[in-house]
Amino acid sequence: MTPVLPTPVLAFVEGLSSANSPAYLQVNARHNLVSLGGALARYSLDTLTIGDSVTQQFPMLEGVLEQNQQQLHFERVQLLRAQYASVDVFVADGSVWVLLTDTTMRSQMEQQVQQRRLGRTFRRQDLGLKN
Repeated sequence: MTPVLPTPVLAFVEGLSSANSPAYLQVNARHNLVSLGGALARYSLDTLTIGDSVTQQFPMLEGVLEQNQQQLHFERVQLLRAQYASVDVFVADGSVWVLLTDTTMRSQMEQQVQQRRLGRTFRRQDLGLKN
């Protein structure tokens, strides 16, 4: 059964497209997984077990769930060797909601731009030029 999403979570999800491969986790106060859905396989989270500790199954959330903030945002989190995601955490309706969206293409493009800039900087230094 898919839960009714709280207003801030629903607003966030409605702004996404399927190209972002959204996925969500709903976690209770004891950090047990209550529900999950979306493109979980994209993030290798399709083996998570409802009722079990989410931090033991998805260690990246260790420490994140203890924050007393209504919303947290983590950009370009590397989940797998070549897999990046934006991770948003919402506290709403007595649960913590973890939303993942794929940022792999954007992250890889940004890395390439940074590498080119760094390469130009090194070439300039080798030639004795100022930045």
